[in-house]
Amino acid sequence: MYEGCPVELWMEQMILEDGEFEDRIHYCKVIGYDEDRECIELLLRGEEVDIISLDAVYGCKIMDGDKSAECKGVIRERYLNRLGNMLVFQIENGFYKNSLNLK
Repeated sequence: MYEGCPVELWMEQMILEDGEFEDRIHYCKVIGYDEDRECIELLLRGEEVDIISLDAVYGCKIMDGDKSAECKGVIRERYLNRLGNMLVFQIENGFYKNSLNLK
């Protein structure tokens, strides 16, 4: 489910008091979704993994054709592998499905 779908990832809240809030969207692609662990593996596009904070709450929007699903969570892991810059997104606040065709 969701494999290959494009994703928009943005910082919603910085957890650290002295942390720097970042107001921009990061573009990713879903590599895998573990429904039991509520984790999404994401391939970060065009940026290095160290730009993503491990001390922040992120919003995540997965686009699947003409539909989208949103959730909130934190980045549990970030690493480089043969596919590229990887993120493990831990869902904290479930999916909210939206139809892009609603007016």
